Formats: sequence, structure tokens, C-alpha cells
Amino acid sequence: MITVSALSAPGAMVRFLSELHATGAPVIHLRGRSEGLGALEQIEAEADGDPELHRLLGSWHQEAALDIGGPALSFDETAARRGACLLFRTAWCYLNRDTGREEVARLLLDPAAHPGDSATAQFSADLTLQHLPAVLRMAQALSPGDPLLSALRSLARLFPLSGVNIHPEKPPTQEMPPAATWGNLQSHSGLRQLFLDRILITRAGHWLDHPETSLAIRHSLGEHRQTLAPAFGSAAAALTLPSGDSL
Repeated sequence: MITVSALSAPGAMVRFLSELHATGAPVIHLRGRSEGLGALEQIEAEADGDPELHRLLGSWHQEAALDIGGPALSFDETAARRGACLLFRTAWCYLNRDTGREEVARLLLDPAAHPGDSATAQFSADLTLQHLPAVLRMAQALSPGDPLLSALRSLARLFPLSGVNIHPEKPPTQEMPPAATWGNLQSHSGLRQLFLDRILITRAGHWLDHPETSLAIRHSLGEHRQTLAPAFGSAAAALTLPSGDSL
């Protein structure tokens, strides 16, 4: 949920992230909508120099790094901060219903506000951006025609690890992530496995339309595919290994 309550700008970003980590729900505390984009700019400027934000994101990285396989991924603080600000902006747009389509696109799709596409940057940004699907679910329930939905789907394409279970308007084969982003995600064994695991956990069956990913899932499931595949419902048939395809 996203709520409004009395809270001045200082510490707003850290409060947002702390409650997100504790509850799994993106929550913004503000004085009210009348503060507008000026308040958003103030919050981001204050967060930019907040050492507590560095400590918070760094501790999350340490926790997440324990569960990721493959080569060690160092903490990319710039990417982590940009990911946090980007998620905060999505919640802001959800809260401020009068934000127009052009303003939403400017806030969320500006490349200058995005983390890099290296494996390290993707992992660090995902510390917060993994909650993008939660914002989309809330926005979709509130207003199916919300311009925020289109922007969130675009973000899911730009950040496939984080937005893995955001259903695209077109099949993944037609709306692939940028080549560098996809290449870095697939080249790191730990990130690739995390990506596949999230497809299975969230039942993101649309990725079965992508041949490379579908094959990787089949191999990842191995001999357990017949037991685990039914989680995809009617899409489970796509996980049957073709004749001659060995593990």
C-alpha cells in the first residue's frame, strides 16, 4: 500500500526504503499532494547526500550477495541509489493521480536517471527495483488506463531481472531488453539463475514464448520439470523437452 501522512522531506527516502524492506510494501509518507514535484526534487536532493542511504543499501547488498551464485558482484552504490530513486518515483506517480503521461514518462523513462546495464549495476539496482511489480499491481487495480502502467511495462523491459513477472503488451521476443542489458544478465551465471528462479516462482509464463529462456528453464528444472512445470498451468506443455534434447 501507499499512504499519506505527515512527514517532512528530510529522511523520506530512507523511511520509504526501511518500511519497504520491513513490510514488502512501497509506502510513501507525505504532507499531501499539494507539495507537488518540488517536494519530490527536495526529497531526492536530500537523499543524494544522506549517509544513512549508503548504509541501508550497502547492508541489503551484503544480504543479497550471500544468495547469489557465480562470480562475486560488488556493490555499485550509484546504481543502487538510482534504483531506489526510480522506485520512489513510481510510488510517487501512483500517489499523485494527476501526473500526466508526459510527466510520468519524463520521471521514469529518462535514461539519465537509470542505473547502468552491467551485471553489477543490475544486481545493485534490483535491491529496490524488484518491487516494481508490486507498484504495477496496485496501479492496475486502481485504474486500468493509468499512464503509469505503460511506463512500468517499459521499465520491466529495461530491467528484466526486476520486472520479470510484469506481463508485457507484446511477447518477449518482440519487446526484448536492450542488447547490453540482456547480454550482461545472461552472461553472469548467478543473475541468470536468479532470473530463471523468479520466472518459476512468480509463474511468469509469458517468458516461455522466448525460445532461449524456455530452453534454459527446461534445463534448470531437469528431472523435476514434470513436477514443477504445472505451476504454469496450460503453459506447462512448453516445458517438455523435445526428442533428442538431453540435459
